[in-house]
Order: sequence, then structure tokens, then C-alpha cells
Amino acid sequence: MSGFFPGGDLVLASPQLQQKLAAAAISDLKDLSQALILAWAKQDRSAIRRARHSLSGLCRVIGADDLEQAALGSLAQEAEIDRFTALLEGVCDALHGLAETGKVEVEHVR
Repeated sequence: MSGFFPGGDLVLASPQLQQKLAAAAISDLKDLSQALILAWAKQDRSAIRRARHSLSGLCRVIGADDLEQAALGSLAQEAEIDRFTALLEGVCDALHGLAETGKVEVEHVR
């Protein structure tokens, strides 16, 4: 995933802070992603716009460029949803790694 934690690794001093930030990001990513997929299923343009905006902002904060681009695209087809879900899982796995080890390597999210 290009751009995820630019520079390779992100290291935070406090393990407790790492765990809290990672858990919050994972929870928000999953909630926003579910809201976006449901909005697409209902063809609710207003809800799609809101979910995209929020998810895009979070992706920018953590450097999840590929996930952001997938969220800004169409999720009308099953293959698009599958790709989006796979990217989401990769980012969540990387964030779990951050919580456990204190650093994330770019290779973990490609």
C-alpha cells in the first residue's frame, strides 16, 4: 500500500498509546466501511458522500492511499466490494501490528 506510514515505519513511545490509537482507527475504519457499503447497496447518495468523506479523511491520516482510492470509487459490483474489503483487512492487519509491536512496515499492507 503506497503511502502507508510514509518513510517505512511509524514508532510511538507508549505501548498503551499505540494500542489505543490502533484500536480506535480499526474500529472507525470498519464502521465507516460498513456504512459506505450499505449506502452503496441502498443507492443513498447522501450517505455515500458522508461515508466517503469520513473514510477518506481517516485514510489520509494513516496514509492508507489504496484504501482511500477504493472508497472514492464505485462499490456497486461484488468484485469492487471484494477488493475494497481486502484492502481494509490489510490496513487493519497493519494496525494490529502497530498495537502489538510498536511499528508498521510498508510490506505488511501490500
